[in-house]
Amino acid sequence: MPCINLPNIVPNSASDCLAGYSASLPWIRGETNLNVANNWTKTQGNHTFKWGVDYHRLRDDLAQWQDQNPRGVLRFTNNVTSLNAATQPVTSSQVNAVASFLLDMPNSVGRDVPINAKAFRGNELFTYAADRWQVLRKLTLDLGLRWEFYPPFTPSGPGRFSNYDPTTNNLVVAGIGGNPSDLGRKTHYKDFAPRVGIAYRLTETTVIRGGFAISYFPYPDNDYAFDFPVLQNNAFPSLNGSSFTQSADAKLHGRESEFPRAVYGILELGRTALLAREICP
Repeated sequence: MPCINLPNIVPNSASDCLAGYSASLPWIRGETNLNVANNWTKTQGNHTFKWGVDYHRLRDDLAQWQDQNPRGVLRFTNNVTSLNAATQPVTSSQVNAVASFLLDMPNSVGRDVPINAKAFRGNELFTYAADRWQVLRKLTLDLGLRWEFYPPFTPSGPGRFSNYDPTTNNLVVAGIGGNPSDLGRKTHYKDFAPRVGIAYRLTETTVIRGGFAISYFPYPDNDYAFDFPVLQNNAFPSLNGSSFTQSADAKLHGRESEFPRAVYGILELGRTALLAREICP
């Protein structure tokens, strides 16, 4: 069943389904991470030295289509059935959204077309060295430096990465047509992250602490390079871009609360026939 979405009815529900399945389903994920780490510690005088290395091997296969929903989505908003109330105060757009739903006139429709699942492989390497220095009985300094290395991710096979190149206005598909598997992403070798900390014992029950650090984060794997044709979706917005809503003087009681009558017309543009609807008072 496709997702029936009425974002104007429930606040902050632009991506929720009033009926049907959410866009995140089905969600099939296989993730395997291999971690190898080792740390060393050496104490010498009033210094405690620590250093170590950490290696990650990442394998992530994710079958999730979250843009337009693989079962389809129909969005009913106030745009299709609203009136031009520019000269009158506006109250709410909920009535118009319900009217669009009852008249079977969605503002937009769409559907994901599953072709390939997201699948990437990656390596990450981290090293660090630190020194805890007991300067005085009441003063301790922590000094450290960390190096983080994130080589570009690669897909599990040719054609599983796709990225847009604005310089050529083309999609670059990894491993196809001589394109590199990592899509030519630049590798950063200078991600050094210093660490500085200080602790001073003011009294036997009070310690003042401070610190500074820099951290680096890789690009999110879920949105890495999964453009067309890895992920495909069809979306058709409404021809009516109006955003007018129910006017404040609208009657919502008795017979006047009934929906206004609809007048249909066919606008011929070449071989394309467009359905025009005008809501008459």
